[in-house]
Amino acid sequence: MALYSFWNTFADNASHNNDDRGIVLNHLVYPQITTFLLRAEAVFLAISYIAFHSGYKLGVGAIDTIVGENSKRITDAFNILGVMVVGALAANTIVLKIVAKIPLGGKSQPLQTVLDGIFPGLLPLAMVILGWWLVSSKQMTATKVIIIMVVIVTIGYLIGLF
Repeated sequence: MALYSFWNTFADNASHNNDDRGIVLNHLVYPQITTFLLRAEAVFLAISYIAFHSGYKLGVGAIDTIVGENSKRITDAFNILGVMVVGALAANTIVLKIVAKIPLGGKSQPLQTVLDGIFPGLLPLAMVILGWWLVSSKQMTATKVIIIMVVIVTIGYLIGLF
C-alpha cells in the first residue's frame, strides 16, 4: 500500500499540472512495474538459491559416481590448479616497481633490475603474501588489508621508493 500512495503522490502532482501522461504513468503504469519487480526479485532469488544448491549437490554426486574413490585426489588437483591460477593472476595484475637506485661499484643501478635478477616478481609476491598473512593470521577483513596496502604504497611513493 505504501508504494501505491507513493505513486499516487506523483499522480496528484501531475493532475495539478494538467499532465495527462503523468497521471496515467504515475497512477497505472509505474505502480504495476514496481510491484512486479519487487515480487519477481523474491522469486528470482529463491529460484537461484535452490538451483545453485541443487546443482552443487548433483555435481558432487556425479563426480563421486564417475570417479569413485579417486575423487579426493581429483579434488586436491583442482585445488592446486585454482591456487596456481590465482597466483598467476596476482603476478600478472599486481604491478609494483621500485624506482630507487643503489650504488654498485662506481655506477648506480636500479634496485628493480637487481631484484628481478634474483627473483622476478618478488614485490607482487610479497604483497600477496602480506595480504594472505594479514587475513589468515591477524584475522583482518579484506577492507582493512586493502587500506593497509594503499597506505604502504602511498608512503613508498611519497618517499620515492615506488
